[in-house]
Amino acid sequence: WYFKKGLILIDIFLIIALIQYFIFDGSFNEMIFNINGFGKMGFQAILDRDYPITMGFLVIAVIIRLIANLLSDLALAAVDPRIRFK
Repeated sequence: WYFKKGLILIDIFLIIALIQYFIFDGSFNEMIFNINGFGKMGFQAILDRDYPITMGFLVIAVIIRLIANLLSDLALAAVDPRIRFK
């Protein structure tokens, strides 16, 4: 188990990063619970072909995804001694 711990941690942190993305993005929760918010606004902009709002929505969603991946990589580097940033 000791040798497999490092390999398992990589997958766990990647899954946590994906979960963070969906939690912080919130559009999935807004669709389920019928809450008017950022996700519903983006979805409605896509349906209405409102391109400036759609592009802004996608840019913010990508930034949230990048931050979640960065936090995942930093947490993985803190736990796994084989990973070092230069």
